[in-house]
Amino acid sequence: MNLAHVRIYWSILAICLCECVFWSAPFVSADHPSVREYYAQTNQMFMEVPNENLVESARDPALQQAAEQQKQQERQYEPTDSATSLSSSLMLGAAMSTGVLVFNSLMGGSSSEQKRSISSSSSASSNSGDGEAAADAVAAKSKNSKLSLAARASAAAGTFTPVGVSPSEKRRVSNRNQPPAPSSALLGAAGAITAAAVARRSGLPAVQRMWAATTSRRVLSTGASTTASGSTRTQFLGPVAHHQHSAASASAPLHRAVTSALGQRGLLQPSVTHQRMPQPALSATGLRTLVTKSSGVVQDKVAVADAARLELDQSAVEQQQQQQQQEARQRADHCVPDSAQIRAAAGHELTMASLSDEELLNELSAGRLAPHKLESELKNDLERAVRVRRAFYVRELGLPQEAVERLPYQHYDYANVAGACCENVLGYVPIPVGMAGPVLLDGEMVPVPMATTEGCLVASTHRGCKAITESGGATSVVLADGMTRAPVVRMPSAARAAQLKLWLDVPENAERVAAAFNSTSRFARLSSVNATVASRAVYLRFTAVTGDAMGMNMISKGVEKALSVLQEEFEDMQVLALSGNMCSDKKPSSVNWVQGRGKSVVCEAIISGEVVEKVLKSNVKDIVELNHWKNMVGSALAGSIGGFNAHASNNVTAIFLACGQDPAQNVESSNCMTNVEAVNDGKDLYLSVTMPSIEVGTVGGGTHLPGQSAMLEAIGVKGANLENPGENARKLARVVAVGTMAGELSLLSALAAGHLVKSHMQHNRKSNK
Repeated sequence: MNLAHVRIYWSILAICLCECVFWSAPFVSADHPSVREYYAQTNQMFMEVPNENLVESARDPALQQAAEQQKQQERQYEPTDSATSLSSSLMLGAAMSTGVLVFNSLMGGSSSEQKRSISSSSSASSNSGDGEAAADAVAAKSKNSKLSLAARASAAAGTFTPVGVSPSEKRRVSNRNQPPAPSSALLGAAGAITAAAVARRSGLPAVQRMWAATTSRRVLSTGASTTASGSTRTQFLGPVAHHQHSAASASAPLHRAVTSALGQRGLLQPSVTHQRMPQPALSATGLRTLVTKSSGVVQDKVAVADAARLELDQSAVEQQQQQQQQEARQRADHCVPDSAQIRAAAGHELTMASLSDEELLNELSAGRLAPHKLESELKNDLERAVRVRRAFYVRELGLPQEAVERLPYQHYDYANVAGACCENVLGYVPIPVGMAGPVLLDGEMVPVPMATTEGCLVASTHRGCKAITESGGATSVVLADGMTRAPVVRMPSAARAAQLKLWLDVPENAERVAAAFNSTSRFARLSSVNATVASRAVYLRFTAVTGDAMGMNMISKGVEKALSVLQEEFEDMQVLALSGNMCSDKKPSSVNWVQGRGKSVVCEAIISGEVVEKVLKSNVKDIVELNHWKNMVGSALAGSIGGFNAHASNNVTAIFLACGQDPAQNVESSNCMTNVEAVNDGKDLYLSVTMPSIEVGTVGGGTHLPGQSAMLEAIGVKGANLENPGENARKLARVVAVGTMAGELSLLSALAAGHLVKSHMQHNRKSNK
């Protein structure tokens, strides 16, 4: 058999094969299982494009309308009888062209002729517009209207690369330089014709027909299409396609139409245009490897997108929960509690006292009830008011719950506190109260109560009281009694200010002012008005006895009345302030040290030398010398005002706290000069304290509180002295003075003997148990 016989034999065999394919295609229906299975596989491989913007795109009305138009375009490509007849004619022509191609290839035809034959067959089977319809169907199927509309703007670029192709995959596909064998092109063309015929006869839509033809040709040709330098190359790798194109391309019209239409609908992205060398054929193993890796890239990107979307979803859920909680709190703040609504519906009158503690807290949190008004709203249960306020401060102000719980509040008479001593009460602070003495004062044994947290103070004062009592006791005298208040007024000129001062020096005018002052109280009696001129301002220092009260409020009320009388005479007088700081209240000042304020008291005693040595463990000479260099010279060098003493403020403050006095007034009340002398030929010790401004009272302020009132009662000065108004306050001032003197005596003795540190180590440094 010669070569011509062989060529004729193979040509007849190829033509018979194509004819068998052609005549079997009409009997494959759309319902055939193999067709539906093939359709499902191709749809899964090539048409399910991951789209993270799917939900967002579906919400856009404009994009929904575009998607509906694409669906309508897809319906017009559904198979009809005429289309089926046309496809039969086209397949016949394709089969004949394939036969010619086979014959030419066996006879040694050029590859360019093969390419032209394949191009002719492919363009015939594609029909006019099949590529455009295929892309329309893909865009409609994926519902990625936003992507397809956006991609149409880049259709003029000419080349497209599908989303998801990594640079490494591009290099893998492009680095093959061997030309494919003729059998690859032959089998690829036959596969495309066969798949197109089957798809057309089965009634599949245009886009599935396109993918079926392309897939069959790629599989039968082992993944390679014949290319030459400057040609077009398309690789379909599962859901990933790589497409390159040049201006001198001579590739198949079907590929050109499909890729151009897909690019317009955003399914392919532009790729760099460049010349290609002839590419080798891919083996089945290589094709599977590329498909697996490409699928892995897509899966990784989808997993990353899913993780990001999950994180965003969790963040959105948390924000929504926070917003719901905030809205719930706002609704609760503007709503009456349920129990209150029930009581209101039952006809009960709603008052703050009828609300529960939790409902009161809600009222406080909503701002409908002020914390300082709890006592006024809960008049019959003041302890409950304190309890609710404590809970409110813990909840709203962030006070530590443990700290608040350690502050006691129960079993206390808050009726004595409300409106008198303290506001916004949370409880009370227990201060240890010790008792020094009793000490013999003016022939009477009196105790000296002291509230302090300084160890050794009470013990030291008690030792001094013992030494005074064993030496015969102490005597005291009140030199002056008068609380002061000094308003500042301004006159038009210094001359006018001088006229005011001179007017007050006239007795008749002074009596007129005093009458106005005394009319404001049963106990307040004006003693004097001292005017001091500074430029055109006048400081009027009023001094008045105030009975058994300390008297600050009492005298302030009287001063206002007196100023009204002055304004009747001096209409051009301007009152700048009720207090011009020349009083002087709660500040160290020379005016109080020199002129006094409150009770001016001197207390003295003679301590025998025997008691000094036996009780105080010291001697007269050392105590006298120490007092000189410490209390006199040392204080003078320090520029002290009223501070010529060892530690008078210690005793004054402790007695003030125990007896309900104003602790801040220990500043001027502690003005004290301690004097020590050797008498009776140096055998005995003379001791005195001069205190010009002790500000105390036995009524008002904190004197009515249970504990403080008890201490005043122990001294014998509780309340007002009805027989001799002011006597109880004066006696309390004398007790302050003798207690201060006892503390001075004991401390000076300890310093002289060098016992100070030792005593404090013994009484003030014990470990807590």
